[in-house]
Amino acid sequence: MRALLEKIEGKTQSPAPQRGRPTTATLDITKPGPILGAVDAPVTVVEFTDYQCPFCKRFTQNTFPFLKRDYIDTGKVRWLVRDLPLGFHSNARKAAQATYCAAEQDKFWAMRDSLFRNNANLGEDQLKVYAADLKLDTSAFNDCFASERYLADIDNYTSTAAGLRLTGTPSFIVGKTTPGKLTGQVIIGAQAPAVFSAEIQKLLQ
Repeated sequence: MRALLEKIEGKTQSPAPQRGRPTTATLDITKPGPILGAVDAPVTVVEFTDYQCPFCKRFTQNTFPFLKRDYIDTGKVRWLVRDLPLGFHSNARKAAQATYCAAEQDKFWAMRDSLFRNNANLGEDQLKVYAADLKLDTSAFNDCFASERYLADIDNYTSTAAGLRLTGTPSFIVGKTTPGKLTGQVIIGAQAPAVFSAEIQKLLQ
């Protein structure tokens, strides 16, 4: 019975970090990108995400609300998003592009939430439906999307992640806020709020 329970539990948990994965990383954060929280918050978290990733969806829906309430909304953490569309997720790269086109109309976070809620259906036509559902200027959104002007940034984020040996999503770097660069602990997977809280609390002390 115990073996059966452990097998079931293993199927429902985010994969544990694999050997050879980095435990710390340093990342250039001078390039503007989506930010949530106070600019002068003492702790910064960078999230590498993939909108087709089921573990990213789980993190966004189950863990992120607690971190937002306890740390972002209270001015203790600023949250940065970077893209890591995995090669076997055929719609993830274009979905990431949709978030930046939505950001031009101040709807990055709303689009992000919409994509994760519907991450089994992220075809290009459906992305435009989500933009309309968010009351975006659909003509401007469609022009942005057709221009593909954010794909180079998305690819650069992917290359950066590869250079840090971050190969799975979601992956996070948690560190003290400093100008230009972030050096911090790497957390891999859709971990529970307590995992993030423990690291954030150490930095706040």
